[in-house]
Amino acid sequence: RSGAVGDDTGAERAAGGGGSGGVGDTRLKGTRFIWIKGPSRRRPSEDLLIEELSRSGLKVGRAWAIKEAATRMWQYTYRAWALKYFQRWYFWATHSQLPAMIRVAKTMKRYLPWILNYLRHHQRTLGRSMPRSKRSSTVPAAIATATTSAAPSSSAVAVST
Repeated sequence: RSGAVGDDTGAERAAGGGGSGGVGDTRLKGTRFIWIKGPSRRRPSEDLLIEELSRSGLKVGRAWAIKEAATRMWQYTYRAWALKYFQRWYFWATHSQLPAMIRVAKTMKRYLPWILNYLRHHQRTLGRSMPRSKRSSTVPAAIATATTSAAPSSSAVAVST
C-alpha cells in the first residue's frame, strides 16, 4: 500500500520530519495505526494526539487532514454542492505538495461523474427514509452490496440498510 497516510511516518522520521523536528524526533513513534482509524474507533487520547501532531506541520498531519476532508463529501445530498466541495478539496489536495495525495485527488477527479451519480442515486433510494446522521454510515454497506451483485436491485439496497 504505497502512498497511504500511515506510510509517510517512516519517511518523515528518516528525513527529520516535515516541520520542526530533527533526526532524533520521536513524536510519530507508535502512531501508525492511529492515523488510519476512523473517528468513531479512536479513543479521546488518540484524538488529542492526532490534533497535536497535525498542527505541528508534519507531512502525515497534512495528509490526514486531506483524507478526513475527502470523507466529508459522502455527506452531501445535492450534486451541485458535492461538486463545489470536491473542487475546493481537489485544489487543496493537488497543491499540498504530497505526491500520494495528488495521485489520489487525480484518481478521484477521473471518477468524479460516477461518484456524483452514486451520491444522487444513493440519496434517492436511502436518503429520504433515514435521518441525516445515519446517511454517511450506510455508504460502505451500500458500496459493498453494489459491488457484490452484478446489477443492483431495489432489494439489494434494502438489505444494506
